[in-house]
Amino acid sequence: MAKQAPRPAAEKTLSAKHSRFVAEYLLDLNATQAAIRAGYSPKTAKVQGSRLLTNAAVGQAIGEALARRAARVEVKADDVLRELARIGLSDIRQAFDPSGRLRSIHELPDDIARAVASVDNEELWGDDGDGGRAPTGTVRKLKLWSKPEALTTLAKHLGLLVERREVTGPDGGPLVVEVRKLAPEGGE
Repeated sequence: MAKQAPRPAAEKTLSAKHSRFVAEYLLDLNATQAAIRAGYSPKTAKVQGSRLLTNAAVGQAIGEALARRAARVEVKADDVLRELARIGLSDIRQAFDPSGRLRSIHELPDDIARAVASVDNEELWGDDGDGGRAPTGTVRKLKLWSKPEALTTLAKHLGLLVERREVTGPDGGPLVVEVRKLAPEGGE
């Protein structure tokens, strides 16, 4: 019989349903769907998923599991940021040789090759002079990953983009907060 690895500390304190939620959440990081798959009612799954994410033991178990996953695949935050920087700071001019021709995929500099989302080759055909068709050339197209999306993600990480919400009262005036003391039940 194979020996099972010991459960992490956070998982030892979880109920079976909470442990199932953690496992399901790790699949797609969608709390609502994880709650449904863990056995919570679809009607209340959104609220339950949100509530479970704020549970300290569940949050700790998710954090530990994500850390173990990152260690397993050897992906570090620096690696992700480096890839985002390659995309966000890519220079399309590097995809062309000195004569202006698009380099083959194997000749692209690493930073450009990593920024390529897709390559499309289209063969052009023309009349071969004998009533048939003959290849006349090839159109190659490179599509790069979205620079604005990569730059926005980097900027958020670096704290350069901060969402601010201002709450005001009626007609843009100050917000008035009223504090009331509640009377105990059954008396004044």
